[in-house]
Formats: sequence, C-alpha cells, structure tokens
Amino acid sequence: MQAHAWYPQIDDLARDLRVIAVDMPGHGQSDALDASAGLQQFVQWAIDFIVALDIGPVNLAGHSMGLLIASGVAVTRPDLVKRVAVLNGVYRRTAEARQAVLQRAAELRSGTIDVDTPLRRWFNDEEAQRVAARKVGSWLKSVDLQGYATAYTAFAKGDESYADGWHEIACPALGRDLRVHVFRHLAGNDRRVYLRRGGGDHRRGGCDARDSDADRRVRLRTDSALSDQHHWP
Repeated sequence: MQAHAWYPQIDDLARDLRVIAVDMPGHGQSDALDASAGLQQFVQWAIDFIVALDIGPVNLAGHSMGLLIASGVAVTRPDLVKRVAVLNGVYRRTAEARQAVLQRAAELRSGTIDVDTPLRRWFNDEEAQRVAARKVGSWLKSVDLQGYATAYTAFAKGDESYADGWHEIACPALGRDLRVHVFRHLAGNDRRVYLRRGGGDHRRGGCDARDSDADRRVRLRTDSALSDQHHWP
C-alpha cells in the first residue's frame, strides 16, 4: 500500500501521462489516520488529497484496499474522477472471510506480523515473482504496524460501505479480477464497462507521493477544519 508498488506502472504510463502515486496512510512516508478510522475516512483522505492537488478530475486507479477507496471516491465525488480502474478487490465478503481479516488486524495491533504467509499467497516461484516478493517482504517488515492494522481493519469492514453505490459510478471504468455481480453493478447504468480477468478540530498532516512530472517524491500538506469522521492523516 505504498507508492513504490506502482513504480513499474508509473515508469510506463509516465511516457505519455502525468502519474501521481501516493503512500497509503500509515505506509511508506505518509502519516497514519486515527486508529479508529474506517473506510469512509480513507475515502475522505483520498478526496482531500485529490482536491489539494488542484489539478481537476483525475484518472484514478486502486488495487485491493485501494480499489475500495477508489470506488468510494467515484461514488461520493464523481466530479473528481474522469475514469476509474479497480483491480483485484473484494465485494461483500462472507462473515468467515471478514473474521479472518479482522484476526490478522488484531495480530498486527498486538505487534505481530506474518510476512511469509501472504507472500506465498501472492507470488509464485518464477524469478520475476521472487524479485517482487522480496521487495514486498521488505516493505511489510518495515511497515508501521499500527497504521497497517488501522488500514487492515478498514479493509476488513469496508467491503460493503459503497457496494450499493457501484451502479452509480458514471465515468468509464476498468475492472480486473472482479466477480461477475460487481461487473453487473458497474454496468447497471447502461454505460460501457471494460472488465479484465486476471469532533471538529484542526489537524495538520501530510502524505507522501511520487509525481512523474516532477520526477521526484513530493510532500503534500494541508490545513483544514475537519470533523471527527474526516481526518487528514
């Protein structure tokens, strides 16, 4: 959930486009959200980030937890999204699956992180996959466990937060490895969808991103009056 994971795509897309990748709150160099933050707060964080960029509507892509955030932004602030790509996500997981993810979040909060199990699930034994696994493993070993636990809890509980609004997404959408009923929700408003398989207080914080136009990492900060539900990291 840090911008480094997107660098291969950034390097390719940046040939023709301006690409900005941001570290998720509590990951990389971005500040963590409050420990009680749910998916709605992560969506508001993304909205605040896009607004602070002051570049108008964006093409938005999200993977896994990022998919839930990207879809939440597209549902609640369609004025900020020109196109959305949603990749490898969950949709209305079973109670058993949710409990398994919540258990992992509890382990993270206790200071325990199992790096090997997810790496075996995510990667195979091909050389390129092993290289990627080593990179991801190094990120997991250095992650802020409390920030990771907050995100993981939001991920466990948030798959239904915007599920009923998927059919309201009006911009062009690209989905990869989504269940058929998710595709039906996306296509529910008769537009084309591309599917590929495979308390108010003042807080100051920041998030870290990579901007391909500047060819450097940038620190974006904001000052604003925020409600208890809407925290800038």
